[in-house]
Amino acid sequence: MHTSPMFVTRHIDITGNVRLQRDMILHLGGLSEGDNAFSVSIAAVEHRLRQTPWVEDVSVKRILPDRFVIRLQERMPSFWIRREGRLFYANEKGELIAPVESSNFMSLPILSIEPGCEDAIPYLSRLMRDIRSGILPVEAGAIATVDVSPSRGVELYLEDREMRLSLAPDDWDGNLLRLGATIGDLARRRELSSVQEVRASQNSVWVVLRRPVEQQ
Repeated sequence: MHTSPMFVTRHIDITGNVRLQRDMILHLGGLSEGDNAFSVSIAAVEHRLRQTPWVEDVSVKRILPDRFVIRLQERMPSFWIRREGRLFYANEKGELIAPVESSNFMSLPILSIEPGCEDAIPYLSRLMRDIRSGILPVEAGAIATVDVSPSRGVELYLEDREMRLSLAPDDWDGNLLRLGATIGDLARRRELSSVQEVRASQNSVWVVLRRPVEQQ
């Protein structure tokens, strides 16, 4: 069986990959077309792929006589985080994935978490989910920074509008709905350009307007 041409690998199917290219997956896993199907250690291929920072989970299935199926679950980046002078990709929980390099560049918001704010970290994944669902009417690509602090909760900075949005986590769902409704109302009235900050906390929403430019 180890020498029979009947068991030469001719097909390798890969699903679930988003950032990782096929050739890279095969290289990292040590699997290639032409390998004898019985000479491949599935456990070894899975182990090598799990050592890759972008791979959350993987399963490899051998289908005789000549096929393998690789199913991947990738770690998806939501933020950049600074560590020791370098930028890293991080997931929705703020967990580091891999360094930001030219070969894997993707522009994302910079995340900053102040000491003592660890309890607010679970709200980061809820924030991204709520943005994707449209509850918070903000384009993810417009967010330049996300700061988590004891004084302001979770704060977003929208660089294109030079506007800050902040939510206190004490009543996340309520504050989120109030913040989203306020932003939607300001947009309908075409007043967003005059807004510098919107903050939802303690069952209330505060809107801070820009100071008018003084004429010389």
